[in-house]
Amino acid sequence: MVNINAQKKFENEFKILLDEKKVDGNREFKISNVSAVTRKNSNTDISKLISCSKNYYEDLLKIYFENEFVCMIDKKLSFDGNGILYLIVEKDCTLELEYISKNFNSSFVKILVKKNINLNVILYSDSNFGWNNVEFFLEQSSNVIVSEIVFGAKLFHVNANLEKDAKYDLKSAYFLKESESYILNKVVHIGENSISNIDVSGAVTKNSKVISEGFANILRLAVKSSANQNLNGLILDNTSSISGEPTLKIDNSQVKCSHGFSVSQISEEILFYMSSRGISKENAIWLVVGGFFGKALELQSYRDAETQSCRDAELEKIYKKYLKLVEEKFE
Repeated sequence: MVNINAQKKFENEFKILLDEKKVDGNREFKISNVSAVTRKNSNTDISKLISCSKNYYEDLLKIYFENEFVCMIDKKLSFDGNGILYLIVEKDCTLELEYISKNFNSSFVKILVKKNINLNVILYSDSNFGWNNVEFFLEQSSNVIVSEIVFGAKLFHVNANLEKDAKYDLKSAYFLKESESYILNKVVHIGENSISNIDVSGAVTKNSKVISEGFANILRLAVKSSANQNLNGLILDNTSSISGEPTLKIDNSQVKCSHGFSVSQISEEILFYMSSRGISKENAIWLVVGGFFGKALELQSYRDAETQSCRDAELEKIYKKYLKLVEEKFE
């Protein structure tokens, strides 16, 4: 089951941070590199619309309920600060959500994927003080593929709700140094014949601690659905730890499910094999851990054959960009 004690620990710490005066000067949701469209205001500048006054939570609720943001293709959202954002995806696209704050920040992003829409998502987090939540709602026959890259996140929750014939694939990779993180990936199967796959791999070093958990709930009416979870972790020293577990909650008998969780160190056999071929221990570790990120960035496409070549070129560009960011972390 999901670690309730760990959740309470992080929630209490979060409340304490919110009450501290140092947060008051950072209560603004800064978004860059995006030109979006809302249903009420065409070509609205989101960075100007989403700014919080002293009535912090009232402002967030007002923004959340009164504005619906339509995601545009080939756009990126960068987050630094606090706030709530609601996106409605009405056409096939790739969306990049980058959590890059070096200060305390908290955000909630809610993404509604309309019927028959295909969406690729990059979640990139490099914020040791980030408390962030991303929630997807997949309408009938929609397809969402998520690549989750985590180098820092105090609390990182990604949730998905699947209607009939929806498909959700999440591949995640994390690498943490001198930090603590709680990474939780959840999915709820609402409609029949819905499919979810959660694959999380990562490594920790230099006194880092990670709780990595998966949770899949298949409701009573979600017959003929399938949910798969695979969580793996590598501990690279004697001062770090990884804990967690995959959880299945199934309310009907017509399902296909699997789950697994493993934690280990890089085997001496692998290190010996690589050293025999002239590869140093440091490079061997990079090859193993770096492979997690390559796997997470293997974005796929559900587009038709006519537009497949353009889609492949777009995804290849994104793949190279984030692979370069990963390589810089290991230099």
